Amino acid sequence: MIKKKIKLIFIIFMSLTLTNCGYKNVGSSSKNKFQVEKINIKGNAKDAYILKNEILLYSSKNTVNLIELDITINNISDNKEKNIKNLVTKYQNIYNVSMKMKIINEDKIISKSFRTTDSYLRSTNHSDTLMNRKKSAENMVLKMADEIVNYITIYFNI
Repeated sequence: MIKKKIKLIFIIFMSLTLTNCGYKNVGSSSKNKFQVEKINIKGNAKDAYILKNEILLYSSKNTVNLIELDITINNISDNKEKNIKNLVTKYQNIYNVSMKMKIINEDKIISKSFRTTDSYLRSTNHSDTLMNRKKSAENMVLKMADEIVNYITIYFNI
């Protein structure tokens, strides 16, 4: 009986405390904080297309923060694991992305590097292995786009 009352008081206290704490999600109000005027991407054409479209999704026309982006994508594929027969069982993809962000209003250039790694399994069919590689690469490019957008939005929130 006493434990139920204590639990009830604790739940009420925590709900009142957490609802009034002033927590604000960084990404919720900052979608319209920047506008990409120009974007140049060097690297694999397919990866560049995906990255460009993902970044432009967060760009807004109604803001004073105008930026230009120069992005270079480097992709390295390597063997990660081999079995006893010296056959590759896992591959590793490494994406290195270097970004130069020019803030047009302030004549300021900011450089930032991002790196993601992912591994994928070798399949019995070569076509399945290529499909695993394709999915891994696409997921990594989407992750990289999220990291770039988060960096830009946090920069303009400060």
